[in-house]
Amino acid sequence: MAVVFMEGFDHLSAAQITGKGWSSNATAVPAGRFAGQAMNTGGAWISHSIPSLSTVFVGFAVYTTGRAAGNALFVLRSTGSIVVGLYMVQDGANYHWTLKNLGGTVLGTGTANVGLNVWQYLELKVVVSATVGTVELRLDGATSPDITASGLNTGTVNVNEIVVGFASAATYYDDIYVVDTSGSAPTNTWLGEVRVYTLIPNGNGANTAWGGTGTGGFGEWDDITAHDDDTTYVSSSTPSDRETSTLTDLPVATSTVFAVQTNLVARKDDAGTRTIAPVVVIGGTPYDGTTTAALSSSYADYTQLYDRLDPSGATWTASTVNAMETGVKEIA
Repeated sequence: MAVVFMEGFDHLSAAQITGKGWSSNATAVPAGRFAGQAMNTGGAWISHSIPSLSTVFVGFAVYTTGRAAGNALFVLRSTGSIVVGLYMVQDGANYHWTLKNLGGTVLGTGTANVGLNVWQYLELKVVVSATVGTVELRLDGATSPDITASGLNTGTVNVNEIVVGFASAATYYDDIYVVDTSGSAPTNTWLGEVRVYTLIPNGNGANTAWGGTGTGGFGEWDDITAHDDDTTYVSSSTPSDRETSTLTDLPVATSTVFAVQTNLVARKDDAGTRTIAPVVVIGGTPYDGTTTAALSSSYADYTQLYDRLDPSGATWTASTVNAMETGVKEIA
């Protein structure tokens, strides 16, 4: 594993953010950077857990409607304690990005102006150490840093949480990734400016064993900007049943696919244990993913991330993604 987290917010309503593992709901889900949706926390903050990491790369798109020195826009935390926070600092009429540690000590300040009412893509690398910690901030896919510093005190505990939305002005977030240093290139280091693009079911696949609320098939689970709970769905009571669908294509200009993540929203409708698994069909062969924990009677999101390699063991390509099917299997 190297890509350990991704989020684009395209398939969620503001009230459904918590179902995806965020600590609180968003205020709104406005239009995203290129298409789809973004997240607006309305000046509040919300967090999401990530694996425990001593070295972490994170990228995200941010759009802020106001500059406010002293308020963090993005924070890497360890179980509630700040490791490194991203702030603004005022320099005359200009504002620059600055990084601070838990004690509020400035770790580094950049020279680029903070854009107002424009999308900017930020990438941050943090190495945790009380004596030889490092930080680096890159902007808009650049390989040269706006901030770089080493020999720092970034604490002694690993990062295990990302936090967004401390800024007092309305601030939007989109296209978030988190990468560790395991695995192999190109997904164990800086990814550059990326887009988390959501593909939607657009046709019946080769597996159609599950029933539906109406005619069945992909039309029952092609919810685009928010899932509609019990309005439309597919269902099964037979272990080993699979349901898959074809998907919309990636944007034409896609050159590199770093990772693919499946997303299922599911619940059980009676007593007893029910489990499911995601399914990815590559070249006509279905590959079952990791079996979920026992479903509850309330809807929840279940994701599986396939980093760098598809389930068949080949490197992801845009053509593979465009030709694949995804879906669900009832395990028990």
